[in-house]
Amino acid sequence: MYRLLIVDDEAGIREGLKKIIPWEEYGIEICGEAENGADALTMADMLNPNIIFTDIKMPVMDGISFIKALKENNKDCKVVVLSGFSEYELVRQAMRYGAVDYILKPSGKDEIEHIVVEIIDNIEDEVISRLKNSEHLQLLKNNILNRVIRNDISSRELREKMKFVGLDLTNGPLSIAIIKLVKAPPGKASPTHSEETGEENSLAWKTFAIYNVCNEMLEAKKKGIVFTDAAGYVVVIFTETSEEAVDKKIKEILDDFIAYINKTLKIDVSIGVGSTVRASRNLYKSYEDAYKTLEYQFVFGINTVLFYQEIRNYFGETNKSIELEHDVITELLDENNYEELERYINTLFLPFYNKDKFADGYVLRNCALEIIILVIQSFSEIPMTDRGRILKIKEEALHKVATESSLVNLQDTILDTIKTAIEERTITKHNKYSRLILEVFQNIEQHYTNPGLSLQSLADKMHVNTAYLGRIFKKETNHSFTSYLNLFRVEKAKRLYLTTNYKGTEICDKVGFANYNYFYIVFRKIEGMNPTDFRK
Repeated sequence: MYRLLIVDDEAGIREGLKKIIPWEEYGIEICGEAENGADALTMADMLNPNIIFTDIKMPVMDGISFIKALKENNKDCKVVVLSGFSEYELVRQAMRYGAVDYILKPSGKDEIEHIVVEIIDNIEDEVISRLKNSEHLQLLKNNILNRVIRNDISSRELREKMKFVGLDLTNGPLSIAIIKLVKAPPGKASPTHSEETGEENSLAWKTFAIYNVCNEMLEAKKKGIVFTDAAGYVVVIFTETSEEAVDKKIKEILDDFIAYINKTLKIDVSIGVGSTVRASRNLYKSYEDAYKTLEYQFVFGINTVLFYQEIRNYFGETNKSIELEHDVITELLDENNYEELERYINTLFLPFYNKDKFADGYVLRNCALEIIILVIQSFSEIPMTDRGRILKIKEEALHKVATESSLVNLQDTILDTIKTAIEERTITKHNKYSRLILEVFQNIEQHYTNPGLSLQSLADKMHVNTAYLGRIFKKETNHSFTSYLNLFRVEKAKRLYLTTNYKGTEICDKVGFANYNYFYIVFRKIEGMNPTDFRK
């Protein structure tokens, strides 16, 4: 996000600017505010803002002196001057020292939004102009290729951007391979990366290592382009590919790649290769097919190369799903009714014993994944549940689902996860909160769909001081009211994404967010991915 510093000696002006537009929707965070140029200069050194709104007439150091000092310190930021109707000469002087625009006080929302959009466009244009011949060129390539696989770029723009970054996708047919890192079992450290570095760093390191190895191998063969997608998978675009169900040259390259990283990096992967397409504008189809093909790792195992055409032909019209009664499962979980859940799971699995190993293995693993997601989702919605504990239970269960070869063991994994979740739910519900905070939880549960729900509205309803309620809530839950409400709403949204076909804007409304852009930002911040990728 871009950082904005507000400088004005009038607190009312600063507050007004903070509230007049939804800054987060423009990718801007207010990193600080100051009441004179001297304080602002110190803050600019510490915070490195991208944008500064500054008054001209201020005590200690005025706006002109402040802008001049910024220029002398080589600060690369966009300065917008706040001025009165009679200060045009001062505005012209500020522009000479490097201010990019000015706003008359008072100004309306539309004018400020227009200036903000202009500034952001200007910043991004400058970034792109600096990308050429710089270390950031790879980032630009990555962004362009991600737009290609999302089908989010026109043919004309693609040609221009490809020429700019020196890529060529004209030598078709083309196909995409997605390389998915298979996580080690929970508790098992990477042989080349200690647990102390943290799981997230370890995963990033492994992805980086896979990318580098793959890139080196393909550069030597002049056979493809490597990048990473939004999910963190390494993606390869193969050029001049065969239209056979299995391209033997691609399979040979990817088999060599798997053998190398297994032996050298001690990392397990699964690789899905999508359909062959004749033009770059259809690469998104190959990407989607490769993504679907990865699902079959649960049947054919890890460290394998799976081709979309081969898999599709093998399964033909086989039924690929079990219809689950989500409401039944959720209701039984809410009741902590393990016996009925066990009976329900048994009725799902019983008809599949002694049937086709491969097709049914795929169907049952997907069924197991869906049930486990529902269990974890229900568990997550309890107030103040330990999210670290949830993550550990989920990872252990999903790893077992991915690696179990026995139908009985797969069924036991589901039941063990349900039992663990119910035990954890019971423990969590016995946590002691004051009557006041339990009442807050109850109100959130009942009224989270109301966009007007706030700490202030609850304090008024409960006849307590707002600041006092906020302090008690923070003390007992270790969350601010707003962050907890956002967490709660996002958990409800996740359930809707998993169990309904509602659009994102509809889900946003149903869980109480007044603005979809804000909902998107909050969801991504909490989950680490956008809502669309979560649903996928």
